[in-house]
Amino acid sequence: MAKKIPLGGTIAHAYRFVFTHPLTIFKAAWLPMLASLAVVFLFFRRMTLFMTAVQAHDPAAVSLFGSIILLIALILIFFFAQFTAITEAALDRPPSSWVALHFNRTMWRMLGSFLAAAGVLAVVFILLMILVYVVGFGLE
Repeated sequence: MAKKIPLGGTIAHAYRFVFTHPLTIFKAAWLPMLASLAVVFLFFRRMTLFMTAVQAHDPAAVSLFGSIILLIALILIFFFAQFTAITEAALDRPPSSWVALHFNRTMWRMLGSFLAAAGVLAVVFILLMILVYVVGFGLE
């Protein structure tokens, strides 16, 4: 039988780490956070242009959509870089320098797992909506 992770001890370690090592957290995540902030700024500018074009019924609005999707992907990548950096620091693997982007194998694995789970949830939601439609409207 597998060894169980102590829930109370894990929660206590997490809170203890957050409140006793803020500089380590900042050191691990400041660069991906800054990059994410820049990408979010660009995203909001593009989104404003896109929404303005859609409201004006401009057919060129479609050309802005590709850059919005790219910026969303970059936001996700930088978020998972932050998440991985802080998680590794909490597991006693702090960053070696102040300039560290954590685009390592762990980050890509976590991002892939998130995207796979989101894809499964989307498929389940679509199947559920089809089922509701068939059951609800198919009886008439």
